Amino acid sequence: MRIDRPSSAAEPRVPARRPSWRVRGVVLATLAVLVVAASTASSAPSALHRTGIELFDAVFRHVAAQAVDSQSANALYEHAARGLVHELGDPYADLYSPVELAAFMRNSIGNSYGGLGMGIEQSGDEINVTSVFAGYPAAAAGVQIGDRIVAVDGESTKGWTADHVSSRTTGPVGTAVEVTLARPGVTTPMNDRMVRSRVHVPSVPYAIMLDARTGYIPVQHFSETSADEAGRAITRLRAAGAVAFVMDLRGNGGGDLDAALNITNIFLRADQPVVNVRYRGQPSQLLKTRDEGDEPALPLAVLIDGGTASASEIVAGALQDHDRAVLVGTPSFGKGLVQTLFPLDGGWALKMTTGRWYTPSGRSIHRNRTLVNHRLVDDDTTPAPRSLVDARAGRPTYRSDAGRTLFGGGGITPDVFVSADTFPTVARPMLHVLAEHSTDARHALDDLALQVTPAVAAAGHADYAADPAWRTAYYARLQARGVTVDRSAYDAGAPVIDRIIDREIARRAFGDSAVFRRGIHDDAALRAAVSLLHGSATEQQVLAAADRLPS
Repeated sequence: MRIDRPSSAAEPRVPARRPSWRVRGVVLATLAVLVVAASTASSAPSALHRTGIELFDAVFRHVAAQAVDSQSANALYEHAARGLVHELGDPYADLYSPVELAAFMRNSIGNSYGGLGMGIEQSGDEINVTSVFAGYPAAAAGVQIGDRIVAVDGESTKGWTADHVSSRTTGPVGTAVEVTLARPGVTTPMNDRMVRSRVHVPSVPYAIMLDARTGYIPVQHFSETSADEAGRAITRLRAAGAVAFVMDLRGNGGGDLDAALNITNIFLRADQPVVNVRYRGQPSQLLKTRDEGDEPALPLAVLIDGGTASASEIVAGALQDHDRAVLVGTPSFGKGLVQTLFPLDGGWALKMTTGRWYTPSGRSIHRNRTLVNHRLVDDDTTPAPRSLVDARAGRPTYRSDAGRTLFGGGGITPDVFVSADTFPTVARPMLHVLAEHSTDARHALDDLALQVTPAVAAAGHADYAADPAWRTAYYARLQARGVTVDRSAYDAGAPVIDRIIDREIARRAFGDSAVFRRGIHDDAALRAAVSLLHGSATEQQVLAAADRLPS
């Protein structure tokens, strides 16, 4: 799901900002040196290029004067600067224009921005509205989940990416944008002129009681308000009777490091190490908690998986090192490189890797990867682990505060291994067909949800019983749109189809928390975490219970 403008990065990226937690970076002037020096180098084409500056100057002059497609000097300098950053071989390095920087702070960090307050996704060559946030312009204009954005300011979005649509719908607060929407069942497109407002996508979208004693807190990213949101959620859950917590960091790709440190501070005691930052050519920096946390004692389980990365790995690693939480799930991503964001003139910014992160016990969070065809590929070709024994095999060992054995080697290894839920093999032929016809499959689902949701919502409770007839109705709508699925293959994937339909209807009728509640029975990692917390009054008892489980 994308929030107005999705991040185009294939890997989670966490910039280092400049608050009190961190050593201030020195703004590098390398690009400015290139620009200035280019005008003073030798102009003789036959001269030996004794320096890189002379080489750059010669190439620049030939390109500017003789390239078949002319470009302005400013454009050429920008290309050169981007090429320099690319050639660093740093997969996390980027040069941001002012517009790109605003998008990065919005999407990767999750800070507030000027927009309409809706989530969008690309399906084929169409852009679908997947969520509408209450209290923002899209909701006020009557935008609905399932609407399709067909034009922005009168320009057709056909062939546009979600990034492009998002860049056009976001902008300065108080400015207007016209969005044209197509809605299933409505023959005429709808034009809405909306005025952008400041939008904040919460880090903690909801917090619920899983049972009479266990609170659940999903932290989806780390932004400037994450710690406050988590703190308020804990307070509400405590008031509702929570005496143990599950914090869900699955799929959390990171964000604002300082927000992550502040969340860690909630659960640890004063002056406890959180992360050691080791820089090139500079003294390392040990970051610690500032004061006594609000919840330093109640049992805590943390869910992690392969999408848990960067700043969220710092949180998980610190809590594990200090024996403050039991970690449940699969090994985390292993993104332990520090990125520093250097402001440049004109609103530009340069992001580069400047250091590495280590947990308090000395474990390196980073797992080495190589950039191949713009994708990060693990240097280690070992198959993905299928058990705790596999996950720990060959890894160096460390010790927690209480002397428990911990495992390094990149990423955070959980205390309890629970495989992520996967689709059954029998469902894959059916899912392959739906993926090949994603646009028509999406339209068929929208048609069904549009018909079914009003009655479900009118019933007023999220524990409704799903109707098997919905599956049959969805199949008929797929056929009507030309999506041919063998009926036996469709029936073999019935549980998956039911889940897809149910998630869509629950989200439209009651929101994301209802979707989560209705999927708890399919969430093996969550069930394992709750089982460990039950009957344990202290974190030590939880960890002891985890140690007794088979590997």
